[in-house]
Amino acid sequence: MKSILGKILIPSFSIFIAWVILRFILMTKVRSFFFHNFSFDAAEKILLNHFFIVLEGFILFIFYYFFRRNKKIDGFNVCGRNKNSIKIGIAVGVLIFLTTIPVGLYFGMKISPYFNLVNGLSNLFSNAAEEVIYRGIIFVAVLSLFRPTWISIVISGVAFGLGHWDLPYLFQAYIAVVGAILALTYVKTKSLVAPYIAHMIADLLADSFLQ
Repeated sequence: MKSILGKILIPSFSIFIAWVILRFILMTKVRSFFFHNFSFDAAEKILLNHFFIVLEGFILFIFYYFFRRNKKIDGFNVCGRNKNSIKIGIAVGVLIFLTTIPVGLYFGMKISPYFNLVNGLSNLFSNAAEEVIYRGIIFVAVLSLFRPTWISIVISGVAFGLGHWDLPYLFQAYIAVVGAILALTYVKTKSLVAPYIAHMIADLLADSFLQ
């Protein structure tokens, strides 16, 4: 029993607890502190928000690396060997964007072409961090506990939805579905490249056409 706790439960739950603290307590309070005590223009606020996501991913990766190095948790593939990862990522990204249109319109957004260079470039790094967090670290943490892959797909998707806590609940539910689709993309390609490309394309199109 102690062996099971040490090898599986403790590492996986430690990662979940670390993620909850980082996402809902530490990063929220730190971001709030900066925004309330310092003056930032629109571009600086965007950069700061994306920076906190990257910082969260970096800190969580330290927890993951410790357990992975001691072989107490599964690993995840960053590149893999699937030659179709790019094509699949593009297709999934466009599909997600198309489903985002009616969802965005339902929540009062309007179709209005506009491209924010700062946000687009920042997404290159923050989306990579989110893929490592949700389709990488959290996914394998669940997989270490429950072998049926669909459980990891669902839970990592739900975590992705909850991670966007500042959005309406129904929008979080939609993002959870998107997270599950991205996790499924990772499973099919065995590479974070495909969901990362899908994530980038979906965000780029949504941010450029839905305001």
